[in-house]
Amino acid sequence: MPTSPAMDLLTRSLVDDAAIFPPGLAPVRQAVEDHQRWRSVPLGRRLGPLLLSAPAVTELRDLLIGDPSLLASSDLPIGVVARPGTPLDTLREAVDRVQETAGLELVTVELAPTESWERLLEIGLPVALELPRDPEEAATQLSELAGHRARGAEVVAKWRTQSSPAGPIPTPDELAGFLTACWAARVPFKLTGGLHHAIARTAPAQSGEGTEEMHGALNVALATLATVRGAGPEEVAAVLDERDGAPLASSARQLDEDAAAAIRVQWMSFGCCGVTDPLDELAGLGLLDPADLTRPPA
Repeated sequence: MPTSPAMDLLTRSLVDDAAIFPPGLAPVRQAVEDHQRWRSVPLGRRLGPLLLSAPAVTELRDLLIGDPSLLASSDLPIGVVARPGTPLDTLREAVDRVQETAGLELVTVELAPTESWERLLEIGLPVALELPRDPEEAATQLSELAGHRARGAEVVAKWRTQSSPAGPIPTPDELAGFLTACWAARVPFKLTGGLHHAIARTAPAQSGEGTEEMHGALNVALATLATVRGAGPEEVAAVLDERDGAPLASSARQLDEDAAAAIRVQWMSFGCCGVTDPLDELAGLGLLDPADLTRPPA
C-alpha cells in the first residue's frame, strides 16, 4: 500500500540517527557510512541528522583527515549531543569542530541543563534542552524555554523515554504529563531513547536481563495529536498505554495532512540507535510503503 500524504508528512525527518549511542554503540566510521547509504535511498527521507557526542565529533574529524573519501557527499547533517555531565566548553568545542569541518553541516545541538547553557543559543541553530523527570523542575525549565522562544530562539524540550541512571523507563502517566506540559507552555519537544517500536509493548530489556515496558512511536504521535486537540493527561496516558496495534493503525489511517502537520509542529523528532526498527513496524502495520524502506546495497 502506498504511503499516504499524511503518513509521509508525519514520518518525514522523524528519526534522528543515534547509532553510536547505547545500546547500538556503532563505531563512528560505520555510523557515518550507514547513514550516508540510507540517505541515498527513499528511506533517507524519514531520517533526521546523525547524532554524535563530543568525543565522536573529534573522532570523525580525525577520520576525515586520514580518509576524506569517507564522506560520499557534502553537507552530512550532524547533531551534536552532550550527555549529562558534559562540560559546556567541551560541547562548544565540538560545535566549532563540526562547523569548521568541510562536508559536515551542523543542524542541532542537544544538552542537559548546565550553567550558562543559554550561550549555545548564540549559534543560531535549534537547541534541545533535556528536562528532568521531576514535574516541578521540568515546569520551571519549560517556563524558561517558553521565554527564550518568545524572544525568537529555536529551542525545544528533550525528554528521555528509556531507563537511565536517573530512573526506570517513564510510565505512560509520566510521559503524558510531559507532553501536556510542553503543549501548555507551547514548547515543542523531541524524545530520545527507547522508541524502538511502533506500538507500546513489553519487550526484552536492553540490558539483556528480563523484560521492560517500552513506549511506541505511533502511540506518541497519536498522543501528541490528542494533546494539541485539548486532551488531558489521563486521556493522553491511555493512548500511550494502548498495546493493540489495530486501533492505533486505524486511527493513523484516518489522519489528514493537517493533523499530521499539527503533530510534527509539536513533536520535532526522536533519537533511535536502530533507525529502521520503528519504521519497519509502521510498514508492517500498513502505514508505510515497504518500498520506501528498501535498504541500500552494503
